[in-house]
Amino acid sequence: MALNLRWIGECVQFATGQLLVGANRWSSSGKKLLVALALALPLLLVGVSLRGRPSYALTAFGDLTQFFLLATATVFFAWKGISTLGTPRAFWLLVTLGFAMWSINMFLWVYHEVWLNRPVPSVPIGEFLLFIKVVPLLAALALQPDKESADRSRLLGLFDLTSLLVCWTYVFLFWAMAYLLVGNDLARYNRHSDIVDEVGNQVFLFILAVVAVRSHGRWRGFYLHFLGATATYDFASILINRAIGSGRYYTGSLYDVPFTAALAWFCVTAITYGGSSQSEQAQVSEQPKSGSRPGGRVVLWSARLAMLATLSTPVIGLWLVTSGATEDPVRHFRILLTLFTMLILTILLLLKQDLLNLKLAGYLRDASLAYSNLRRSEDQLVQNEKLASLGKLVSRVAHEINKAMAAVGKDVEELSAQPTADENRQKMTAKIGESARRTNTLVENMLSFAQEMPLHRTSVDVRPLLESAVNLTRAGRRHSVRVEIAQHGAVPMVEGDANQLIQVFLHIISNAIDAMEGNEEGLLTISTRVEQEHVEIGFVDTGSGLKEPRRVFEPFYTTKPVGRGVGLGLSTCYGIIRQHGGEIECQNRPEGGAVFRLVLPAAAAASVEIAS
Repeated sequence: MALNLRWIGECVQFATGQLLVGANRWSSSGKKLLVALALALPLLLVGVSLRGRPSYALTAFGDLTQFFLLATATVFFAWKGISTLGTPRAFWLLVTLGFAMWSINMFLWVYHEVWLNRPVPSVPIGEFLLFIKVVPLLAALALQPDKESADRSRLLGLFDLTSLLVCWTYVFLFWAMAYLLVGNDLARYNRHSDIVDEVGNQVFLFILAVVAVRSHGRWRGFYLHFLGATATYDFASILINRAIGSGRYYTGSLYDVPFTAALAWFCVTAITYGGSSQSEQAQVSEQPKSGSRPGGRVVLWSARLAMLATLSTPVIGLWLVTSGATEDPVRHFRILLTLFTMLILTILLLLKQDLLNLKLAGYLRDASLAYSNLRRSEDQLVQNEKLASLGKLVSRVAHEINKAMAAVGKDVEELSAQPTADENRQKMTAKIGESARRTNTLVENMLSFAQEMPLHRTSVDVRPLLESAVNLTRAGRRHSVRVEIAQHGAVPMVEGDANQLIQVFLHIISNAIDAMEGNEEGLLTISTRVEQEHVEIGFVDTGSGLKEPRRVFEPFYTTKPVGRGVGLGLSTCYGIIRQHGGEIECQNRPEGGAVFRLVLPAAAAASVEIAS
């Protein structure tokens, strides 16, 4: 049957032009039309091949049809890769790479049979691309985008893909190209290239079947359709290779019908399937990580395949050395090829090992930091529980002492009111009253630590409080001590009791000055900044540091000489800050000195700008 080439060319040109507009612009009806065209082309080829004979028109129709279907699938796979993110993007782009290699091979057929109107020669580059296309497809399957896998460096995956490409190239050069490059035996080259191509297709088909069985949701539908199209393609390839070997094949014959049907199947799958929906992705994220059973281990198939391919080259090299004729040029070429391949794979393995060592060192640093934070949090929790228990005890003791001091104060007032009391009695009464007042101050500190002193909350600007605390201490009269106040950015006000906060600042500053007493020149740096809706106040001194940082907030713990402190200052500060809903912590600096860090909740007020 004579075919109208002009009509065929116009149809293909129209369909290709519509395709290049962009897969994202396709409406639902446009995709349905394209699917209908893809399904109709194999049926049309059946009718044409049954009624026609080998001719240029039949060859052009067959080649252009197959190239159009492959190009369409490639474009839609590429668009899925561009429009998605994460692992699915890498999956679709690898599939696109495989189909692009296949499309280049098909373009060579169109170039020779349609453009040049000549039989297709045995083109090694085209057959190599047809064989090597399996590698990016295997790498895509190894990603398993339907499963929430553990995070893995893409650079490691690139090393695995490169190793597979090297090994797959080695197999093609070893079993097929060796006869063409060294032996100049075209017949053996064609036969062996067909064999390695069939083996590669069967390996890919087997792995694809395993992945399809283990998948779920819309991904299972995609894998099953991809599996069906691949199985049809494998059957058609074997059929066509047998027909070419017997001299019965020509483009557009019935042997091309299952091959074109497989390409149409790939095309329809690329158009209609886009992976899992958002709801299914949410279900996947709730499942155990790495796409395995709970408690199962992660299996990185691409790494396993690359490792298997790397280990196989020394075995093949050993077999070559111990077998075959010494003067065989093919054997000599294969030995050199094996050594060169082993060198490349060893270099890739060393680079991958270096990358793994760097990542392992980073993981160890992160684990060490996390462990240190955990220990610090654990110590802080123990400290909080200890101080909470002490706070309850201190509260009860303080209330009892307060009752006793109230009675003592009343008796002192009665004794002071007696006019007949002699001078010694009056002095003794004054001493008792002074001791009672000191005891009351001690009780107030104890109650502050126990968080039972009432707060008079207002919006407080911490900068003036810090400046007042510095002026009230001995810092201004000590030439050997320098105090700097630094404000980083706009600092908001805090909601708190100004009197109690300045008491905290006074005590921390006084302790820092005492710690720097023996230094020729001391520096106390006070800084304020905003940290996630909190105001952080830091006190950094260059003194002797803290002897036991974990115990400084315990009641009655002091390192000062007898008579200079009872050990309730910092514990009182702790109680005041916790009563404000904040945190206080301290530690020693590696270069010497101590660091006190206060964190207070910011008030819902305007930020205080940096003073000019």
